Amino acid sequence: MGYQPFVAARLEGSVAISGPNDNCRDSANVHRRIGNWVRPNTVLLVFNAGLHDVIRSQTTGRRRVEIERYETNLADIVRDLDGWGIRTAFATTTPVDDERCADSGKPQRLDADVRRYNETARRLMAERKVPVVDLYPLIDPTLLAADGVHLTVVGCAIAAEEVATGIAALL
Repeated sequence: MGYQPFVAARLEGSVAISGPNDNCRDSANVHRRIGNWVRPNTVLLVFNAGLHDVIRSQTTGRRRVEIERYETNLADIVRDLDGWGIRTAFATTTPVDDERCADSGKPQRLDADVRRYNETARRLMAERKVPVVDLYPLIDPTLLAADGVHLTVVGCAIAAEEVATGIAALL
């Protein structure tokens, strides 16, 4: 949601960009609801899931969606989109600053988990021949907001440029 308006502005006049108005949350929610979000004329869908999947329970330390289920959810999303005739690309999850995230009072996320989930997603997408827009290496801690999770305006602009370039290459 943070960088989508930047992507739309960057590609204005050449392609229509749309997305859900609400936060898509974790991969299980994306899989469950993606059919509600896809427009009838959608030809390419760039999606991401991961940042909510890695949220850890304060009581058990378990992630909201464990990595095996995350992989299954992504595979199911790709399968569904393919079945609907929609070209798909995946955008990796951006980094987390562990210390700032912990200090923010937001749900706990760890960058090590983000890296593991991204690696799982990259491998799965390679197997399925789904292009990947790799945002993770583009975002350093200075591009993260005070909460250590969300992107700054400059971070959103950088991510948007990469996504827009990926979209343009795929169309």
